[in-house]
Amino acid sequence: MTNPIWTVQTAQSTRAVTVHADGSGDLKKVKPSGIEAAREIIRKDGVKGLWRGIGPALILVINPVIQASKKDESWLNDDDTTSTQPSSDSSPHSYRGGLPGPG
Repeated sequence: MTNPIWTVQTAQSTRAVTVHADGSGDLKKVKPSGIEAAREIIRKDGVKGLWRGIGPALILVINPVIQASKKDESWLNDDDTTSTQPSSDSSPHSYRGGLPGPG
């Protein structure tokens, strides 16, 4: 799963600090490297800390998964899904999928 990557990236962004650059009056934003951020998370929260926020992330994907499975289910229950040729109706909306055959 990619959640640890997102957790580290978020930690990098939120732990960035602004410092004065080399004696000039300019400000510079410095953020920790990915390895530094990961080490800090593991030191503070253990390895489980890399999966922080996985619950809300999984809840956010429930609705699209349900919608996609319902769409697949309705496609599977369609009586005329085996046809790969356009129907006799010549309207552009009557095509039933697949690649058109020769002539």
